[in-house]
Amino acid sequence: MTLDSEIVCYIVKIMGEMKDRDQTFVKNLECPVCQCLMSGSIFSCRVGHAICEDCSDRLKACPLCAEPLTNMRCFALEGIAESLRLLCINKEKGCEFVGNVDQCKNHEKTCAAAKR
Repeated sequence: MTLDSEIVCYIVKIMGEMKDRDQTFVKNLECPVCQCLMSGSIFSCRVGHAICEDCSDRLKACPLCAEPLTNMRCFALEGIAESLRLLCINKEKGCEFVGNVDQCKNHEKTCAAAKR
């Protein structure tokens, strides 16, 4: 699932406030194609590079090593992405929502703080 630019920008802002160790952790969940945090189904090439579902649907080869993409899922990364907790992009406007990537994306569509 591709994130809109506001969410991506806010994630980058949050990453600027994180410790280096935490930034590296989150960076490893970025799709190498669209640069969005991966969530939902995460696939890999034969070598093991991870790619988000949206990008894997559009590509036949890995952008990092040119090996064919497979339909093999990366369940470990999917679990990590599911457990990752992010703040709503409207935190500075008073929203206290915290959720995973998909939850934040859905919440932010109707966040009351966005209208303030």
